[in-house]
Amino acid sequence: MTPVPAVNYFSQKQFFSLCWTIGIMIPLFFIAACLPEPPRPLKKASLDTPPAHLDVVRVGEDGEEEDEALGRSARSVSKADRSIFLKGENLSAGLADDPAFKQLQDNKEYARIARRFAASRADEWGIKDPAKELTLHSVRTDELNTTHVALQQMYRHIPVWNRGVTVHINPSGQVYLVQGRLIPTPEGLNTVPGTGPGEAMAAVGKALPDDADCAACQAEGVIFVSADGPRMAYRVVATPGLSQRRIFFVDAGTGEILKERTGIQRGDGGAKPGPPPAPKEGTVQ
Repeated sequence: MTPVPAVNYFSQKQFFSLCWTIGIMIPLFFIAACLPEPPRPLKKASLDTPPAHLDVVRVGEDGEEEDEALGRSARSVSKADRSIFLKGENLSAGLADDPAFKQLQDNKEYARIARRFAASRADEWGIKDPAKELTLHSVRTDELNTTHVALQQMYRHIPVWNRGVTVHINPSGQVYLVQGRLIPTPEGLNTVPGTGPGEAMAAVGKALPDDADCAACQAEGVIFVSADGPRMAYRVVATPGLSQRRIFFVDAGTGEILKERTGIQRGDGGAKPGPPPAPKEGTVQ
């Protein structure tokens, strides 16, 4: 009689266990494949760029082109520059106990709220007389009912070109964002020009093409911030062509051309300088 071969019980058990595992895993695989993809984590909001609705006031009548020439380069123009970016739910909470400030909030006097807040930070920003040195440039309320107040930096009633701050205020009158760039009060700066606007325009005329002149140029006195610090200058706008605008900054003491920028001629006349765009850093530097 031929003996019956022994059955490997354990191998058979393992085989059935494998079949059972496969039978369970395959349905689970298809179920997982049909599930929706879990939401990805939101990217952290960048402080480099403000929300789109803020519409930060830019500098100069040439819009972004002027911003490219002056606003962005201003970050490294002078060691005296202070880039400002303050953000919080209620930056003006420290003024909540001031009855006069509370009255401004109740009356929705946004321009005065902005100036009062700026005055409370003046020492931190190096501004000696904020009432005279941070003057109102513009006020705008957007579709979200938030208000944006631009303050222009001045010194002895002369605009400091491309320097100022924009204060953003919510409907409750609370300051939630401040952006801009300032220089400390330039005490001791000689604001009496050594040359006149005519001499500045003559210097610009020599830099224009032979077939152009500076008879129709416009000149205004500004404080220009250079690598050597602030100095008194003339900002001269020349229009040598129908569609061309060339902007010159001329030293008011020597008549030297400090900076030149070519832009596009528009029919809106000359605009007063205003606060610069937002800096990159989230603090006062």
